[in-house]
Amino acid sequence: MLGGSERGRVAVLGGGFQGVCCALELARRGWDVRLIEKRPDVLTQAGIQNEGKLHLGFIFSNDTSFRSAETMLRGALSFARHLRRWLDNGIDQLGASTPFRYGVHRDSLVSADELEARYRKITGLARTLAGGGSVDLFGSDPREDVRRLSDSVAGEDFDPAMLSAVFATPEIGIDPEALGDLLRARVRAEPRITVVTDCRAETVEPGPDRVAVRVSMDGRTDTESFDHVLNCTWEDIVRLDQTAGLERSTPWMFRIKHFLRVTAAEGATRRMPSASFVLGPFGDVVNYGGGALLLSWYPAGCLGKSGDISPPPWPRVLESGDAETLARDILDGLGQLMPTLARDAEALLPHARQRGGIIFASGDTDVDDPASKLHERHAVGRRSAGRYHSIDNGKWVLGPMVAVETADHLDGIAR
Repeated sequence: MLGGSERGRVAVLGGGFQGVCCALELARRGWDVRLIEKRPDVLTQAGIQNEGKLHLGFIFSNDTSFRSAETMLRGALSFARHLRRWLDNGIDQLGASTPFRYGVHRDSLVSADELEARYRKITGLARTLAGGGSVDLFGSDPREDVRRLSDSVAGEDFDPAMLSAVFATPEIGIDPEALGDLLRARVRAEPRITVVTDCRAETVEPGPDRVAVRVSMDGRTDTESFDHVLNCTWEDIVRLDQTAGLERSTPWMFRIKHFLRVTAAEGATRRMPSASFVLGPFGDVVNYGGGALLLSWYPAGCLGKSGDISPPPWPRVLESGDAETLARDILDGLGQLMPTLARDAEALLPHARQRGGIIFASGDTDVDDPASKLHERHAVGRRSAGRYHSIDNGKWVLGPMVAVETADHLDGIAR
């Protein structure tokens, strides 16, 4: 925490990954923060219910402006550096996943040859942005070449009948649940942050010098004013923006994506590569090491979509019968592309936990549409109406960078 006098009071609405990052950075700079979360604890939803992928831009190769790739690279290159501001060297205990292989599905929206050319472009961007110095990214270096694997090497783990090519990339992931544990403890210990849980933000009313927030808690409502308010809620981002008079000019979509977290004997998973299957509605395998896996298959796991102001009350955890069906569908879908996974599917099934998280993004058609805005993630970050700030990080990897940029903005106003 920096020295100096109190700069003011900020309400951060939403105790997910973005809200916690914003709260920690603002507290570090001397702001007093009220972190308001509608659930019983912080960091229980999408902030830890995701792949933990440190995107380098490859998944957004359908954005041929490469603005999405550049945005991802900026977030990835600053991710560990910003986390160290709040956790010091505690992040060094977070192990990295095995590097991602990108398998190009036979039904990909973009051919393997074209993707190879775009991956080379993204690698060039990484070299420009990172320069020639050291990179702090959990042992990974985004400047490394993306390599197209020979058929014989790719065939050790993947089915060539289903994939037209497999690329080895330097992209990695870290376990978001493990990072969530570190951040949850840190935000609870920070004296400048007051965490208020089981408290729902109902409306926001910006004024010239203060912003009023009306909340409901324990069956009653209350209103309090702050110097600034940050909307980091994701699920309630559109609803609260509208109460604050901050309208959106583009359509949006909420999605609920279910996946599997697997904890098995390390020997059963040691050889399994991390993989993303592109480009379209496919899936991911993330091998965090130590027997921990994340498995997602979009056709089975994406069980709801909505363009309403707020998402429906989708269940995050399914009933036991539905959860078992989902698990088998995910393992079957991925197993068709990865025979190594198919061989271990029955052994992994008893160790699988079904999880789900809500995704928010601009766009009104899904990723099977080549023109969908879901293939872009560059128009993200902060939108402000005076002292009210709506924060959409777009992707998990951008959370720390967006938090620092938002704190820079508030500091500029305070000066």
